[in-house]
Amino acid sequence: MLDRGSGGGGGFYSSGRSGENFNGIKGWGGEGGKGFNQGGVGGKPGFNHVDGGFGGGGGGYGRGKRQKEGGGGGGGGYSGGSSGKGTPDSCGGGGGSYNKGNNQDNECCFNNAGHGQVTITFLE
Repeated sequence: MLDRGSGGGGGFYSSGRSGENFNGIKGWGGEGGKGFNQGGVGGKPGFNHVDGGFGGGGGGYGRGKRQKEGGGGGGGGYSGGSSGKGTPDSCGGGGGSYNKGNNQDNECCFNNAGHGQVTITFLE
């Protein structure tokens, strides 16, 4: 079976996962994007020059709407995202997060009213 999954997007700490058959003899698996610490470069396309994502974006499949064979890669977070699967309407999972600091509230679904919030305090 040909794996036509796209590469996952790079995160901050690590790169995204490449499609199973990236650089393989058969298939069009895309390369995962490099993480910020690895240079932040988008992954190489597996087909039709659709570059892989970096810094959060997942790679596209790029075969066109008539060929529904491969899912897009998951976006990166702190770690890189997973590659897409070689089946229609599938996608890779997003990268993980990193939470370190004081006064943490790690309750699941704590803020479900919209976007999250990050507070950065400059220390001299």
